[in-house]
Amino acid sequence: MPNAFRRLVPLVVLAAAVAAACQPPKQPAKAAPTPPPPGLFITYYLSNDSGGWFRSVAPHSRTLSGGATASQALLPDGSVALDLADLVSITNGGSAFMTVPGRLGDIDTIQLQLASTCCEGVQLLLLFDLDGDGEFGDWDAAGNGTFGGGDESASVETQATSLTVDDSTLLHVTNFDFTLGDIKAGMWMPAIDEDTSVAILIRFGIFNPPPDAGGAVASALLVNGVDLLVP
Repeated sequence: MPNAFRRLVPLVVLAAAVAAACQPPKQPAKAAPTPPPPGLFITYYLSNDSGGWFRSVAPHSRTLSGGATASQALLPDGSVALDLADLVSITNGGSAFMTVPGRLGDIDTIQLQLASTCCEGVQLLLLFDLDGDGEFGDWDAAGNGTFGGGDESASVETQATSLTVDDSTLLHVTNFDFTLGDIKAGMWMPAIDEDTSVAILIRFGIFNPPPDAGGAVASALLVNGVDLLVP
């Protein structure tokens, strides 16, 4: 090998070593973010009939008046099944769940998607913490209560498999209808405005029930595009 080539060999080796030393260390691969557990944004599961309301922090199956049964189930994909059974001798009944509260003025859109429903359909209620005590209604230690107690609600119903609520949507309040935008602006009552704390309640209910009753599955509940149900 000519002397010139012999001299180049150690220089090439040295250059390669220097280049390797100058490379930034490899960063470990980032682990995929852990999705939130199903039900994280649900505060209560509820059932009701003409005798009043009941709530619990976990899904429950509860016997209503006349022997009817209201139940809820949190499915592995985050969907919530709401069921009513044996509603032959009861005038009405409901099974529901309620989300974590937020600020009314921060809600631009609410989108409810149902994998299935039947009968009268599903009711979406906005619950307003009018007295500012952090609760929506009055409840005893056993979970029995009413949505009275100085708080208010507004509702809209659907028999379809999807429902979108925005500022132009008419919501039913006591004997009146107001748009969501009107309610935010205090046009329904000055005590309710953009800063009012609000929770969303999804209720499957049946009036004048058929013998087989029925149920609904809420597969998604998006607020401003963020799903509160599916991880």
